[in-house]
Amino acid sequence: MKTPNLLTLTTLVVMGASIFLGLPSANIALADGVPNTKAAVALPVDLCGPPQGALPPDYEGYPSQLPEDTGGTTTAKRTDPPKSANPVRKVCENGTIDIRVGSTRNYGFRTLDLISVTIIIESAPDYRFDYSSLRQKTLAFDGSDFYLFGEAADSVFISETTLPSGKVERRINVLLQSSVVDKDNLVFQLNLRYATKLGPDGKTPEWKVLVTPDFVISRSKTLDTSDELLESDMSYRPQRTPIPAYPLAILGFVLVFSVPAFFLVQHINRVRRRKVLPPKAAAWAVFEAVFKASKTGDGEGDYLFDKKACHAIVVALRRYLAATNPMIPVESATVLEIQDALAEHPAIVLILRILNLCEDAIYLNKEVTAAESKEIVEAIETLVPEPWEKQ
Repeated sequence: MKTPNLLTLTTLVVMGASIFLGLPSANIALADGVPNTKAAVALPVDLCGPPQGALPPDYEGYPSQLPEDTGGTTTAKRTDPPKSANPVRKVCENGTIDIRVGSTRNYGFRTLDLISVTIIIESAPDYRFDYSSLRQKTLAFDGSDFYLFGEAADSVFISETTLPSGKVERRINVLLQSSVVDKDNLVFQLNLRYATKLGPDGKTPEWKVLVTPDFVISRSKTLDTSDELLESDMSYRPQRTPIPAYPLAILGFVLVFSVPAFFLVQHINRVRRRKVLPPKAAAWAVFEAVFKASKTGDGEGDYLFDKKACHAIVVALRRYLAATNPMIPVESATVLEIQDALAEHPAIVLILRILNLCEDAIYLNKEVTAAESKEIVEAIETLVPEPWEKQ
């Protein structure tokens, strides 16, 4: 029988004390009496991304990479898709990095629609982030259902702001598209490299992978996958009208209103009997307007006719005489022709007096005096009887 040496006894005492006091196991293995002092490799804790070697969650689930799919047995369940929320938040690196992802709307999108997503990362000022993968149009290192719209310079906008607390806020706005047609809910993740410290050489950053929280973008127009009421923007969003709807709507309005418009135009263009004024009423309508414009005082005979007024008086008088003497072309006749044609007229002297005074003013530029104006007014009142409504 081999006698245990002092080192072996010491090791047994330490292990017994650990078990008795409830201390964690030191995981020490013995090999030929020599302890294995090599530390066990533990997975990183509180990382901003998945641990090294971990598989990403398969939300669609087929194949789900579970053992029973290959004939094995397990009690594990398939990963449920994340709940829809807007925005979503994730805190990592012991609370030194705060990540928020959101959008103005995370539902109601169609295939190839433009989707604007904002990622806000708050961190300590000495942390470093590498955007080179994003500028190379890579959203996720293991593939994504989304891709950047156009060139990165037109769809990626990055800004950094120092907050009053001393932290640095990095705001990333991306413009996305998706060509996936067989999923109603798409999960957006952004992968970036980040470093919280430098390596042993003091120059090279120790890069890690940052994965933003799962942000669900739904194709549903009314509901999402959340089980909470009013968890996101529920304000009214106007529906986009298809382009063919506009000409069809115009055509519909034209067809609906064409029948009443036809009858309206027919009513407007109906044959209406023309209202014919008596010759004396038509003449006095002109005379009254001229008298009113040519009146110079408050007296009954205070008138002074100019060239324009004389022309209106001659035209109205000639039309009245032509209407009352239809066999004589008074409107186009000269004064001498009128004198010969209306020689038997009882008021031929007044007619000639008015025509001579007015035509001298028109063609010879003679001024009509106040006395002559009063004489013209009295001659018109005698020659053309006033209509009954003026009496």
